[in-house]
Order: sequence, then structure tokens, then C-alpha cells
Amino acid sequence: MPKIKKQNNVLNEKIQEQLSAMSQDIEKANSLEVVKSDINAKLNTIIDILNDKQEFEESSNKEISHKLLDMTNRVKQLEEESKKFQTRLEEQLIKSMQDALTKLNNRAAFDEYFTKAMVKFHHRPFELSIVVLDLDNFKQINDTYGHTAGDKTLQVIANTLKKNLDQNTFVGRYGGEEFVLVYSDKNKADLVNALNILRKKIALLPFTFKNNKVSITTSIGCTHIKSGDNIHQAFERADQALYQAKEQGKNRVIYKD
Repeated sequence: MPKIKKQNNVLNEKIQEQLSAMSQDIEKANSLEVVKSDINAKLNTIIDILNDKQEFEESSNKEISHKLLDMTNRVKQLEEESKKFQTRLEEQLIKSMQDALTKLNNRAAFDEYFTKAMVKFHHRPFELSIVVLDLDNFKQINDTYGHTAGDKTLQVIANTLKKNLDQNTFVGRYGGEEFVLVYSDKNKADLVNALNILRKKIALLPFTFKNNKVSITTSIGCTHIKSGDNIHQAFERADQALYQAKEQGKNRVIYKD
């Protein structure tokens, strides 16, 4: 832009020089014929300068238009690259929060979700509950039928949980054969009832390993969040309820106040 402005100023100065010269010629002229001749010559010069100025401006405008078009295309390209980069980031974030085997939320996703839920609860209490679900005798399945069978079992359980829980209920694999659920809309009676229905559905799943039908059962511990709870206290209480379910014979739901 400075170069264009400089060239434009040069042309303007040339026009001004011709106009000043015309004025001086008129004052010094001795006859009309001389004035006409000088003025015509300088007018022709001004016309040439104006033509040059017009060509220069047209050329400059084209150059500016090309540069603006190039800049627009570059901005579009950068926007597309940014979108692709953002998509890749989102995909990586999803993967970092997803259990590779079951495709459920993983422990990191649970920690983040439950932390936010606890903050909401302490701001304005609601029916927030945490559930720890563990497969009974899972080690025996791995030892008897192999780890491939164990992996398949976890995947089937994960799919069953997803199909039987609504979108408002968090479900994730906490680790090993342990799953964690977070409800935000059930009182004690409704929670225990829903978990018993879920427990029975899992027990009826048609597992077959090496032509042997195997019943997979679950032990479930649950609790509601209380006003004085922190994240660890709430989880520990649900985990204690799970331990009691195991101690009392497995394949049952235990609620701990």
C-alpha cells in the first residue's frame, strides 16, 4: 500500500505541475494564439498523465483484489484446517475418556462427571446416588474359559447396561470387572428396585463358553449422596455396600445409608 500511495502522489504532483505551468503561461502570454497553443499542449500532457493515473489505479485495484482474494482463500483454508484440528482434538478427548474394551466411560470420565455432579448437589441438593456393580466369580471365568471369554463377558455386560439405562444415568467401567453408575433422579426405593431389575436381567443373559451355559451374576452396592459428603466418602460408602453384598452371598443389591 505505501508503494501504491507513493506512485499515486507522483502522478498527482505531475498534474499539479502542469496546472501551475498553465497558469504561469497565461500570465506571461503575449497573444491568444500562444496561450491556446501552450494550454493545448499542457492539456494533452495532463490527459496523458490522467490516462496513466487511471491505468495505474486499475492495475493497483486488480492487484489489491487479487491480494484480498488470496487472503480470503487463505482464511478459508485456515478455518478448514482449524475445524479438522478441532475434530481430531474432540476425537482424542473422547478416546481418552472411553474404555477401550467396553466402549463405556472410563474411570477418568467418571471422576470428571461425578466431581461436577457433586458440585451441583452441594449448590442445590437433588436425588444423587452412586452405584458400584461387580461381576461375581469373574476370575473363575477367566481361569476356566480364558481371557477372551472374560473380555466378551465384560462387553456383553456393558451393552446390557447401556440398553437398560437412560441417557441421564452415567455408566462407566471403573476397572477390572467393576462398573460404576450415577443416578440423579431416584429415591432409595426406586433406586433399589431399578437395580434389582437390572441385576435379574444380567443373570438371565445366555452366556455359553465351550458349549457350557454359564450364569453371570452381579453384586451391587449403592448409596445416596449426603450433605456432608465428599467424593471419596460417597464412593467408599457404595463400595462398602458392595462388599456387604458379596459377604451376604452375592447376586444381590445392598443400599447403605
